[in-house]
Amino acid sequence: MPNTAKQHCGGKLLFAIVIVLASALYFRTYALHPAPHMDKQIRKSLIDNLKEHVRLNSQTELSKYPPKIQQQIIDKRADEILKKDPRGFENMVQTTLQRVMNQRSEAMSPRYLSGADPYYYYALTEKVIRDGVLGEPAAKPGTFINVLRSAPAGNPDVRNLHPVVGAFFAKVANGINPGISLMRVTAFVPLFFVVLIVLFYFLTARLLGTGLFAVFSGCLVFILSPMVIQRSAYGWYDTDVYNFLFPILILGTCLSGLKDSKQSHVWGFLGGVMTGFYPLFWQGWSLIFMLITGSGLVVGAADLLKKDKFKRRYSSLIYTGTYIVMSAVFGWLFLGKEVALDTLSSIIDYFRGVTGASIDVWPNLLVMVGETEPVSLTKWVYLCSHYGAVAFGLIGLTGACILYLKDREKLENRCALLTVVFFLPIFIFSLKSQRITMFSIFPLSLLMVLGVSYFQDVVRRLSRKIKKPLFSKLCRAAGGLIILGMIVPRSLIGAHVAGIQRHLIMNDTWYHVLKELEKKSSENSIVYSWWPPGYFISAIAHRAVVIDGGTHAHRENFWIAKALMTKDEKKAAGFLRMLASGGNQAADFLESKGLSPDETVGVLDKIVGLKRKEAFKELPENWNDEDKNALLDKTHAEKNLRPGYVLVYDDVLHKNLELQILSRWNFQRAQEILSSKTENVKDLRNDYVQKMLKISAGSLPYETNMALKEKRADIYIFQNGLVYDAKSNEMHMPLFGGRQTPVSFYFRDDRRWNFKEEPDSTLPVSAVLMKDGEKLTLDFIHKDLLSTFLFQLYYFDAESYDFIAPVSREHNPDTGATVAVFHVDWDKIS
Repeated sequence: MPNTAKQHCGGKLLFAIVIVLASALYFRTYALHPAPHMDKQIRKSLIDNLKEHVRLNSQTELSKYPPKIQQQIIDKRADEILKKDPRGFENMVQTTLQRVMNQRSEAMSPRYLSGADPYYYYALTEKVIRDGVLGEPAAKPGTFINVLRSAPAGNPDVRNLHPVVGAFFAKVANGINPGISLMRVTAFVPLFFVVLIVLFYFLTARLLGTGLFAVFSGCLVFILSPMVIQRSAYGWYDTDVYNFLFPILILGTCLSGLKDSKQSHVWGFLGGVMTGFYPLFWQGWSLIFMLITGSGLVVGAADLLKKDKFKRRYSSLIYTGTYIVMSAVFGWLFLGKEVALDTLSSIIDYFRGVTGASIDVWPNLLVMVGETEPVSLTKWVYLCSHYGAVAFGLIGLTGACILYLKDREKLENRCALLTVVFFLPIFIFSLKSQRITMFSIFPLSLLMVLGVSYFQDVVRRLSRKIKKPLFSKLCRAAGGLIILGMIVPRSLIGAHVAGIQRHLIMNDTWYHVLKELEKKSSENSIVYSWWPPGYFISAIAHRAVVIDGGTHAHRENFWIAKALMTKDEKKAAGFLRMLASGGNQAADFLESKGLSPDETVGVLDKIVGLKRKEAFKELPENWNDEDKNALLDKTHAEKNLRPGYVLVYDDVLHKNLELQILSRWNFQRAQEILSSKTENVKDLRNDYVQKMLKISAGSLPYETNMALKEKRADIYIFQNGLVYDAKSNEMHMPLFGGRQTPVSFYFRDDRRWNFKEEPDSTLPVSAVLMKDGEKLTLDFIHKDLLSTFLFQLYYFDAESYDFIAPVSREHNPDTGATVAVFHVDWDKIS
């Protein structure tokens, strides 16, 4: 009988693990699933569009009738149109279906990795396979020089084992399937770790002393959390999977140390080894280190407050003491002293950055990054899971505190208290930064495990009071159904939404342009762009970049913004030449000479667009020739200047607020505003963002991809009221009081851009009229913006420029993606 019982229990455990794993892998592999049948949805959508078109063209006539009669007339006329040309409608259905499938192919393509950060590790994995190392050792132990970042000098990156793991998987995969692409292999790596995460979750959660059903419920909620899915799905070749795995392992050693007092030091040793190993995969390991240390000390202090001594009184403190020492020893051993200390303080620096707690007058770009923004409680709930899971988590948190106060010696109660203490700080931190939310999901799910267990205990007590066995069983079954009803449906819905919202930025448009850039440029070239595509350029084109997704704190972001948003081609090329000459070294040199940031920017803004001899004359007369040449070597290098290319794309144009803020930054105003004391401000980040907007000279208006509201023969009316007459080739904007003003606009004819200027226009904006596939698109842009380097490259292919020449451009009318690359001729500006 005992063996049968064990087999029965083992069978249940295996079944629970298989269910969780099947669910986890299913929702993470939507990119590999066949496309859903879309024919019916497209037909309905086209008919709805036809009815809307009928309504727009019959507004005057329909206004005479009540809404119900209007709809009947619209339906009847739409049916008549469909009956007149059924073949034309069918062709439209097939054309639309093909376009939608193309869009899905771009959005869900299994050919590419998700997001941008995975491409950083992809590039390093390629290098490990090719050269056997991440890069040449840097001056600081534990770091290496990444030559494809922070050009021209390269970036000292902290050594990371994730690319080594990817290289190992690639070797195994090529042994099974020779010739399989590295991108395909690395896309599957997160799924392997998902399996490990599920297995170790069951082991750790069982330490809380709950039943299998509670652990199953908690693991299902955790692994199907939208944020967990997005950061461990197929194609997400980033280090986020380790941020789920290591906390589970480390907290598991902590709970084991509490339960096994004789082996507390052994578990502390294992926890320390894992914590020392953790920073080889993620630099923010100090967050977990502080949480485990704080939790262990709090439980230890609570144990000491108990008057009556008990056998396991010191187990928490023994574990924590051993853990701290071993974490320091192995962190030092794996990373080296300097890097270990740097990464230990990284979480503090991160929070200072995302909250804007900085006295530096240079703009802090980190607060502009979406995932660093604070989250509301409602958003936090849906990022983690849903209200049902949170409700059980609250039951678990409350019950854990109450039960510990009733019986502090009971092992399960001490483990539950430690879980509560572990969760609360990370919950508070996560409200300050969306990225930190991912660390709160695991402890929340453990509290949910406790909550489900406590709820089951209440149901069991109630069922025991029922004398009839059948009704007693029904009571327990009802309790289980309530738990499943509150957890499973919403978890599955959230997982489905997360699964279809694959964060795929790379697509065929990007890939083709980057590969063409690789063919047409030399290996030592530098590509200048805004920071989001930096990792793409390094990984696909194998070319160095100045800024990327990991260099928000670098001042080179400011100079790139200045280059892209200036109206002067010489000055734009001059800023890029300065970056090619020495990055931010010129600014550092001027500040070392005692110049303020405002003066530094003023000097560089004045000289970068000039030839070296002319720039020499513009420098202060009281400088000696040696200092002048030292500065010009950092702005106007004449030897070994690496070839330069500029990359622009649709998203940087449509979301150029960051560029405007940085390029129009007023350092004198920054000094005044940032040095003023802020009183009674709870949200430092929001306060800093508001200050940024005040410091900058403001932003200029622009509207892109304006929707067409109505078409009457040759008259096009757009959503913002702009009217275009295709017959007379004129454009005007209705104003208040029935007045109209003509609008200056650009249009393309015979493959050339033409400008129709309207001297009488009262608007400071111009329109850009384009034919995008079968549709007419319109962008409405302030004239000062339209004349900037960025907009001239994107719209007009540098047609009026002398130093910049187009290299490659690709546009996808289905997705709207546009990527263009230009070559900078240093010889012409020197």
